[in-house]
Amino acid sequence: SFFKVKNWAKQCTTLINAPSLNKRPKQVKTIAFYHNHYPIGGIERCISYLMPLFQSLGYRVILITDKDASTDAYPIPPGVKRIIFGEENTILGNPLPKKAFSTRCELWDKCIRDNSIDAVYYAFTVSSVRLLDFLSIRSAGAYVIYHFHQCFTMSLQHQSMNFFFDFAYLLRFVDTVIGLSRVDERFFRLCQTRAYYFPNKCFFEELPQPHAESVSSRMNCLWCARIALQKQPLEITKRRVPSFRINMPTSPIPISTKPMD
Repeated sequence: SFFKVKNWAKQCTTLINAPSLNKRPKQVKTIAFYHNHYPIGGIERCISYLMPLFQSLGYRVILITDKDASTDAYPIPPGVKRIIFGEENTILGNPLPKKAFSTRCELWDKCIRDNSIDAVYYAFTVSSVRLLDFLSIRSAGAYVIYHFHQCFTMSLQHQSMNFFFDFAYLLRFVDTVIGLSRVDERFFRLCQTRAYYFPNKCFFEELPQPHAESVSSRMNCLWCARIALQKQPLEITKRRVPSFRINMPTSPIPISTKPMD
């Protein structure tokens, strides 16, 4: 609803300069990683690498999630404290009920102050409550580091043009944004935001060596990512080879593919 306010750009500039949003610790000692959940996935894998890395650099590390721990999750490094807000306080892809806004703000404030958190590494790219969370974190006196795990043009593909421009204003409420490409980094800097390019870790040495035959001559493909719209699984079907086959392993739980029908 913030983005539907008239003269949003002017309101944003006024809000970002509020003294209560500009209190920062002089030194960062404790870093909290936030994601809605912590199952086995791409973003979660990045977090699983970064938590022990920051520990080795001498930082105290905390993991914050909305959902409880699941069996299909990456292990949490020893010494990392986990804080669970509760799934009722956020809904993936849907707006929060109005009565839950104040509760969520209070959760962030108490969490940051009680655990002396200096910076929050916000890795939940598609959160529907990002603006609320950014305001809550900054009001509590902590830095906001936003790791955007998508191409910045995704909003142009699946959402409106207005949302794309509103996103530029949203970035002004973070202290640092991390992108996955140099192009993203340059776009984020145009939004008056400190931005960095941070490539995901790859293990090319673990990949099997390619065969002598041409890749284009192969007729079978194994899709290893989630079957989700933003992963663009149907792009691979555009190959004009009649006998080309895509194998998509799924969990026993039925997965809705209605948006891609």
